[in-house]
Amino acid sequence: MSEFSNKTDLQFEPGLSSPVAVDATGVAYQTPVPHRLALGDLARLKYRRGSFRYRVRLSGASAAGAATVRLTDGANVLASAELDLSADTEFHGAMAAKLSQLDGDDQLLVELDIGTAADASVTAEVAGALVVEHPVIIGGC
Repeated sequence: MSEFSNKTDLQFEPGLSSPVAVDATGVAYQTPVPHRLALGDLARLKYRRGSFRYRVRLSGASAAGAATVRLTDGANVLASAELDLSADTEFHGAMAAKLSQLDGDDQLLVELDIGTAADASVTAEVAGALVVEHPVIIGGC
């Protein structure tokens, strides 16, 4: 029996989302329902490691603002990062995602939650992806 490693790259929305306002507190963005992901049969595996990648692009500079980008199933936060919206206009990163508690039909989504409002008229575009690493075992007949 041979073991190989495999990576499955799951994209949420194709490309960046439509612009969302970030000049008020609260959840500014959630992945639209048709673009939410489920692990499906990958959830049956005993070992799986996940990595959440995100990108947030602001329409312009802001003198203030703080946000949290997170991967969630609606109830549990699987990965999150804090962003200082006054520091830059483009943010990206990758981090481990805790996938062990998920069922195959749990719907995963990306959220952008504004803790401190950015300047008026500043908008954000959001993108996210989930990479799932898992073993592939090939056995003889």
